[in-house]
Amino acid sequence: MRILHHIINSILPYECPCCESDLIEPTARVCPKCGDYFHQSLKIQTLNMTHPGGFEPHRRMVDDRKFFFKSLYHLGTYEVHEKAIFQKAKFQDDAVMQSYIFSFLKTFALITQELGTSYIIPAPSSKPLIGNFTRRLAKHCQVRTVPVFKKTRNRENKTLDQFSRYREIQRNIILDPVKNIPFTSHDRVIIFDDLWTTGATMNHLCKLLVDCGIPAAQIQCLVLFIRPRNHIDL
Repeated sequence: MRILHHIINSILPYECPCCESDLIEPTARVCPKCGDYFHQSLKIQTLNMTHPGGFEPHRRMVDDRKFFFKSLYHLGTYEVHEKAIFQKAKFQDDAVMQSYIFSFLKTFALITQELGTSYIIPAPSSKPLIGNFTRRLAKHCQVRTVPVFKKTRNRENKTLDQFSRYREIQRNIILDPVKNIPFTSHDRVIIFDDLWTTGATMNHLCKLLVDCGIPAAQIQCLVLFIRPRNHIDL
């Protein structure tokens, strides 16, 4: 089906998968208007989880949780256009949109070199998008990857309030007991997920590593998009 999708798209003009209005030329990924928007909007950005005076690995959040990582990198905010390409990439397994998003994500390679990253670790997900992206990104950045996290069950958390969501995530995500953690306290690792909603999932994953002896200062986080209402006031 994916091969047929590529063949059809390479032969016939079709509607822009983002705005679904303008017809675009064969082999193009989005229409020129959407393309201009994404090239202006999608770039690796950083939220530094530190105070001006220095790094505090257990800085308190407004809901009295703590950060267990140093910096958060993201491509952009989860607006209407980003939502369109993301949902096609993740839930419809659209190879064209996956390739398009990854074309922006590849710029993260320079940051992994600057950080001296040893491992990129995928967040657990019921969909293959993040696992696939992690493998491709690790290969592109020439670092290693290992899926050390595991979901004990799949349950929808979006309808829960922030505190209930965090408690549910704590019960639902663990370190995979059949996987050996190959990195040590001297390795710098990046945890990769698709969306930052409340930060509960990412923070819990980082805490699992901290509890295993990985310093919070050695942990960085990467997400594709941040939901606008959850921008963190640093």
